[in-house]
Amino acid sequence: MEVIAIHCDHCKEKYCTQKVSIFSGLTGEENAQVHHLIQRFSYQKGEHLIMDGQSFDRLMIVHSGQLKAYRDTVDGKQQILHIFGPGDFLGERTLFTHTEASYTVEALTSVTVCTIHRQAFQSLLGQYPSISKKILEVLSDRLSQLEKTVESMGAKTIDKRVSAVLVDFAEKFGRKQKNSIELDLPLNREGIANFIGLTRETVTRKMKRLEREGIIRPVGNKKIEILDYEALQESSE
Repeated sequence: MEVIAIHCDHCKEKYCTQKVSIFSGLTGEENAQVHHLIQRFSYQKGEHLIMDGQSFDRLMIVHSGQLKAYRDTVDGKQQILHIFGPGDFLGERTLFTHTEASYTVEALTSVTVCTIHRQAFQSLLGQYPSISKKILEVLSDRLSQLEKTVESMGAKTIDKRVSAVLVDFAEKFGRKQKNSIELDLPLNREGIANFIGLTRETVTRKMKRLEREGIIRPVGNKKIEILDYEALQESSE
C-alpha cells in the first residue's frame, strides 16, 4: 500500500478547514494556524485507513471520496456504523486524549483525507485556548444530533428506515438535476441492509416498491435517480 503525504501549504484550496463544522467558527488567524498543521494522505478503494483497536492519534477530515466505518460481528458480518463524505471528520476525540480506534475505516472510493496530529494540535491550543471551547461546542451539538438520529432510526418501521437512509445519502452525495436527483449509492443493497439493521431482501423489496410508485428509478447496480424527493421524504417520516 502506498500512501502519499502532501503538506497542506501546497494545496490550491486554502483553508479547507472552513468547510468543516468543527472549525467553522474560528477566526481567520486561528484557521490559518490550524491550516499549517494539516497533511494530506491519499488512499485507494478498499484500503484501510484505521483498524479496530489500532492506536489513533490524529483528526481526519475527508477532502474527497467516501469512507465507511464498521465493526466485524461475531457471525462474520460487517456492522456499518457510518458513511463519511467530503467535509465529514472522524477521530475528534484524539485531539484531546490518547485513544484506540473502536472501528475499522475503509475507503469506498479513491479518497484523500486531511489530517492533524494530536500532539501538534495540542501545542496550538496553548497559543489559542479559545479554539478548544469552540470545538467542544461543535462536538456537543454533533453528539446531540447523533442521539436524535439513533433514537429516530430505532423508532422507524422497516419501510421508513430504507427511505430515511436514501434521504440521508441524497443530502450528502446527491447531485441535483432539473427535475430529479442523481445518486451514486455509497453502498450496495447488502451494505445498506447492514447499515440499517435489515436483510438484503427487505431492502430490495422496499426499493422495488419505491420504483413502482415512481419515486426512484434505478440507473445501475449502485446508482439511482430520485424522481420525487418530497415523496421520499414523506415515506421516511
